[in-house]
Amino acid sequence: MQTETSDKWQSISKDYIAGEMRPSHKHSRAQLLYACEGVMLAATRQGRRIIAPYQALWIPAGIEHSITFLSATKMRSLYFDKSEYKDIFESKSIKVFAATALIRELIATLFQHQFPGAKQEMRRLLLLLVQETKAFNADVLMPEEEPLRSALNDLLHHRAWSTSAQELANKLNVTPRTFTRHFIRATGMNFRDWKHRMRLIFALEKIANGFPVKSAAILAGYSDASAFSIQFKNLYGSCPRDFQIRQLISDQLD
Repeated sequence: MQTETSDKWQSISKDYIAGEMRPSHKHSRAQLLYACEGVMLAATRQGRRIIAPYQALWIPAGIEHSITFLSATKMRSLYFDKSEYKDIFESKSIKVFAATALIRELIATLFQHQFPGAKQEMRRLLLLLVQETKAFNADVLMPEEEPLRSALNDLLHHRAWSTSAQELANKLNVTPRTFTRHFIRATGMNFRDWKHRMRLIFALEKIANGFPVKSAAILAGYSDASAFSIQFKNLYGSCPRDFQIRQLISDQLD
């Protein structure tokens, strides 16, 4: 683990194995959380959100949260004192957003301890980008209530993508109508749409870790690579191949 602390800021770099968890806690400073690799589950009172590769999470000061690492993860955390961002934006709620190339490069540079004299300016630019970048519209919530949460975790662990709402309802001993009502209340979407996004997140994580696009599509339950590419682009704004190329370029620059 690599840590740097000053009067106004703190930065932490740490790797986690799949299944590790940071129990519920809160910070006196705002936190910018980003994973170079891996998928995280962030839980707060506002919900449980999946943080996929190339996404970042802003957590205001004082917000209780826990982090579960769903795959091997290289986590980077930057902490900001209120005096750094109070004249840029109000920090009242968590925000999931795309970690653009510039945001990733700024984070990487800050952790490489280059240009120490420009660190304050780089942090301010990073805060401006956090404020200007739109909240991610592919947010996915994980239910908090049991036994639904355990059933979904089991589905994800075994990649049981063909599981239907009817099958889950039977497993939970409820009617399909009751299951659908509870699921929408817990996640904000129906089971089909939730599973669709989780499959794409799973594929994204595989591509980010070097899997060929076709292999990632198959592992995510897609038999048609073209259909996978279209759905991937609809959600993430670029086709899987372009994402893979950007990932390779980023790795070469690191």
